[in-house]
Amino acid sequence: MSVRTSRWSRIPFTVFLAASLSLVLFSPALVQAAPTTSTVSTGASPRNIVVAGAKLYVLNGGDITAINTVNDSATPITIPGVVGTPDRGVYVPADGSLWVTSYTMTGGEVLRIDTATDAVTHRFNDATVSGPSGIVASASTVYVAMNGTDPTYGDKIAVFDVASKTRGTDLGYNAAAPNDSPFTLSIVGDTLYIFQGSSAYVVPWTISSGTQGATIPTGLSGGAGLVEVGPGGSTVYFGDSSGVRSLAVGTTTTSPVITGLSSARGLALSPDGTRLFIARSGGVTVLQVPGHTVLGQLSLAGGSNGIATPASRNSLYVSLGSSAAVSVTSLDPTLTTTAESLTIDSSATLSTPVATGFWVDPVYSSTVLPPGLTLNTSTGVISGTPTLAQAATNVTLTATSDMFTRTSTFAITVVDPAAPAPSSHTSGGASPLPAEPQIALDFRGVAGQPSAGAVVDVTGLTVPAGSLATVSLFAPEVKLFEEVLTGGVFERAVALPAGLAPGSYTVVYQVLLPSGEVLALNVVVEIGDGGVITSVSENIVGSGPAGVPGAKTELSYT
Repeated sequence: MSVRTSRWSRIPFTVFLAASLSLVLFSPALVQAAPTTSTVSTGASPRNIVVAGAKLYVLNGGDITAINTVNDSATPITIPGVVGTPDRGVYVPADGSLWVTSYTMTGGEVLRIDTATDAVTHRFNDATVSGPSGIVASASTVYVAMNGTDPTYGDKIAVFDVASKTRGTDLGYNAAAPNDSPFTLSIVGDTLYIFQGSSAYVVPWTISSGTQGATIPTGLSGGAGLVEVGPGGSTVYFGDSSGVRSLAVGTTTTSPVITGLSSARGLALSPDGTRLFIARSGGVTVLQVPGHTVLGQLSLAGGSNGIATPASRNSLYVSLGSSAAVSVTSLDPTLTTTAESLTIDSSATLSTPVATGFWVDPVYSSTVLPPGLTLNTSTGVISGTPTLAQAATNVTLTATSDMFTRTSTFAITVVDPAAPAPSSHTSGGASPLPAEPQIALDFRGVAGQPSAGAVVDVTGLTVPAGSLATVSLFAPEVKLFEEVLTGGVFERAVALPAGLAPGSYTVVYQVLLPSGEVLALNVVVEIGDGGVITSVSENIVGSGPAGVPGAKTELSYT
């Protein structure tokens, strides 16, 4: 790529854009942030729910509903002659199958469903099944907490072989005091955690050695009915209707996560492991992981029960027991802005940004705004009186809440309707256009003035359409302006950003022609304490790495 430097006399004309583009923009009323929630009918009272691939399975007490999380279509799965009520344990192992327990005090059933076809492939429901509750599984083995009253088969951890579809030898779990009937299970590596039905204890069981570890107090008031394995398998979250606690895997240490909840009923981690969602009476509480600070609250009518966050869709699903439905709440808020055109020296209020799906009202920030405009950080509305004409300049608006951060980039144009038309440079007047493309740079800041907002005028004549004009600040490199030109004559005014530290900065203006040639100019600005300009070099030309001129030849204006 060749580089050609060009110079020509300074010509006193400003940005010439059509005055008809100028207007004061209408600002609609601010819309308060609210979660985006819809519902999917399940046809029965939904209880536990679990994700398997792109499907969400809902245990309705009498049957199971499969929901496609891509389009939220629901398909009932009928289980003829099911024994008990399929609403207790549910588990999805690494092979993607679905295991469910159907409970009665004296009997019940353990079921496996192929999630590809939704067909029931395994059914364990003989006389040895007594009150199946919690369940976990590997590809080859299923562990079930038997919580029933049968004196022979109750209070056991049953083991089922997947390949042979038979029940093997029960684990030697000892339910004697202080232990109790097993209720909820969790598996992490080689350890099976057995949570009690009514007493506040958990028992670790080492699978490979077949040994029962020391009983661990959970710190709850009763048995843990909610269990979720934390990110990386380092933590087991568990809880009851009063609160949620955590157990550090491999230790006997439990810690409070959150207390004072009203009827906690379900736990789910976000797919990335950074959020813990707790279904509770009246809605959902969201905690940061780690740290467990409260990030947000979601109010839901209809009695929250089970909860799940599928990786196939950035949404939160909650079963609503009294509404015969599952709620679907977006975890992917959006921020929308609109390109704006303003008139220099005229007061304006830009359109209100549209933030949807945030659980609470976000706080707003932005990149550098045109001089004279300010941002309301509470509403995201930009307003003021622009003082400098400029071509379309991109501004990035950021909306941030405890849970979400979203950005949107839009262009702001500031038009000067009093700017003279460029006719004297385009046809037979005193200053005809040159035959070859030419550019000029004029830095209007002087020593002793603040650097913030100091104006760099960049101009061009006979520039081919499709040329790319940029103004950048070095170092570090900050792009201040970029525009694909429509050809002919142009002039733009670019302002230096606020907050520049003391040091030496090179302002580089270059135009990349469609032929691959580059026209380049620069000026060196020294900035002292307080952001005040201390000196300005002569405009110099040349080119070096990344467009920073290396040869420093003074521009001679004629």
